Amino acid sequence: MSRALPRPPSPATALPFALAPTLAFALAVAPTLRAQELPSPLPATRPDRSESAERAVAAVLRNEARKSAVEQLESLVALGEAAIAPCFARMVGLAAHDASDEADAGGGDATLCRRALLSLPESAVTALLLEAAALAPDLEGQLAVLRGAGQLERASSLAVAHAVLRALDPLLVGHPIVVGTLRHCVAAVVAAEPEALRDVEALLLAAPLPFATALLDAVELRRADEARRFALRLLGRRGDLDALLIARLDAAPPRDRREHERCADALRDRCGAPEREVRRAATRWLRRDATPATAHVLIERLADPDARTAELALAALRAIGGVTLSAEPNEWEAWLAAESEWRREEGARCLELLETGSDAQLLAALATLARKRLHADAFAAPIGALLRHPRGEIRLAACEALARLDSLACLEELAAVVDDPDPRVAARATRSLHRSGANP
Repeated sequence: MSRALPRPPSPATALPFALAPTLAFALAVAPTLRAQELPSPLPATRPDRSESAERAVAAVLRNEARKSAVEQLESLVALGEAAIAPCFARMVGLAAHDASDEADAGGGDATLCRRALLSLPESAVTALLLEAAALAPDLEGQLAVLRGAGQLERASSLAVAHAVLRALDPLLVGHPIVVGTLRHCVAAVVAAEPEALRDVEALLLAAPLPFATALLDAVELRRADEARRFALRLLGRRGDLDALLIARLDAAPPRDRREHERCADALRDRCGAPEREVRRAATRWLRRDATPATAHVLIERLADPDARTAELALAALRAIGGVTLSAEPNEWEAWLAAESEWRREEGARCLELLETGSDAQLLAALATLARKRLHADAFAAPIGALLRHPRGEIRLAACEALARLDSLACLEELAAVVDDPDPRVAARATRSLHRSGANP
């Protein structure tokens, strides 16, 4: 015998249903009420919330006629938009309690109701969820709507998520349960619909910072291949978010040369941002880009009004240049000018020796070029050509030079010799690629 549905104990549930959704109560009793009428988080003022629709959905789910899952689904869809509210109530109330084996087999009331909602007009489902997001009177109801939107895995679910965030009590901004539910919702959507990233971008630009962090987490979790490009598109569009975006780009730097160049271009520009945290993060990242253009920007940052930014600029310049100069900008400007002059004269002669010099001259030129990290990208291809030299000693010296220059262009050259017949060359190339995080 089925158990009778008890009255909700909260005084709030005594109010009209449209003003006090009883989702929390539904969740509490869900395990024992699988096919009975459940309270819904959706508004009661619409015709599809009628008692007849509730009874019809409950009858389909009781399945006294022993219909197949396909036939049950057809019966739910045949009810039309009237089935939306009761199906959604059961989906969010039962999904967390379905036995895993039943859910995996495609059965269970929650799975069936989800499939029905996906078969009904998307515009009608979305409209009802948007209304529910606005009317839910408490956190429990808002979380139910957000969780259910994620289960539908549609781009339109992001509009529902936005509505929930707008309606949220300001005191709950950053609440860990809301953050986690939002992350799960968005991760489910972007995994199912990659094109939804544009909608995530719009939502992220409007969301409070704690929720923006959750949205970035969701993209990294489900669309890791897009995460860096996604972050680059957002740079400069929201000042309080830029430091977070750059920190993520620093933690997972580009492994593609073109993407690296786009990132460096964007961050050289952000070095002049009004926010000091953004300037710090951009300056820290630029230690990865050993180019004259970046060196020029870093020299300007030595005079930054923020002392920490100036310290980071000095550390980046020392890493790029391989020299230990003071924090005086004039010293670094003189160094940069001298490096440019060296590149035009001595650097050109060294490159010529790589093609025409004796083995001894070639090895000496390689040792000289390996100390000039500022010009690594320009030297990568000429040095890389020596990786095909017949002598193992020359190949090993070229490998060492590329490893010391340590740019993405150099790593691309090293990737070609991880299977070199000389085990010393193969080992050195593999070690360099592993250190950089690249896959040999």
